[in-house]
Amino acid sequence: MNTLHAASPEDPKVLEFAESPGRRLRVHRQAKGLEVERIATQMHLRPAVVEALEQDRYDELPGPVFVIGYLRNYARLVGLDPQPLIEGYRATNPGMEAPAPRVSTAPAPRPE
Repeated sequence: MNTLHAASPEDPKVLEFAESPGRRLRVHRQAKGLEVERIATQMHLRPAVVEALEQDRYDELPGPVFVIGYLRNYARLVGLDPQPLIEGYRATNPGMEAPAPRVSTAPAPRPE
């Protein structure tokens, strides 16, 4: 007989579908007794950017590359594994992926 075990909510590798990356960051920040302003100072960001992250308002942030970096750094500050948060962001925001880089087809200038 196979037995299924529920994942512990304390397991840092588990990100429940109902729990967004921003909510998880906020909960861990509050559990550590840290203020938004302190996180913002340590990340060299404005408090409004940290609040946007915590509320999953990614459309107010510069772009997917920055959001992923912010999530990674914030997770590390509060002692979380950043990968599940990044995967959660990507899963809930598929249209936010960075577009492919544009390649110039213009010929290179010739030396004189």
